[in-house]
Amino acid sequence: MRAASQPAPPGAVPPLLIPEQVPSEELLARLNARIRAWAASRKDVVVVPVADLFARLRAGSAIEIRGNRWAEGARGLLLGPDRLHPTLEGAIALWLAAADRLVAARDDLPASAFDWDAKAAARRVLERKAKPIKRP
Repeated sequence: MRAASQPAPPGAVPPLLIPEQVPSEELLARLNARIRAWAASRKDVVVVPVADLFARLRAGSAIEIRGNRWAEGARGLLLGPDRLHPTLEGAIALWLAAADRLVAARDDLPASAFDWDAKAAARRVLERKAKPIKRP
């Protein structure tokens, strides 16, 4: 999330974070190691490598998750103009990455239990959003 604390290009959304809100690389590595150690002792906890996904976004690399492919330079499709919050497509990519990690970690959870189609998921979200919510 470091990009959300750096000066924005002219005309872009100003930074949402101040540099002091972003841990140093060293501290971040220690925090991540602590989380991984905590999770390792719990059979029902799965760590989702969000940092790896964001590193690939920053590098401009293509991203592939369960047959869904975002081409090189897809950062603008997956991350909002504030450089911090995901777009709908980015939220779906994060969900797919989490579900992929969960399926990989659990023998009792078949991949067939999920619909891995990112475009179909976005369509369902937008269709649901278009319908009025009935409140009791």
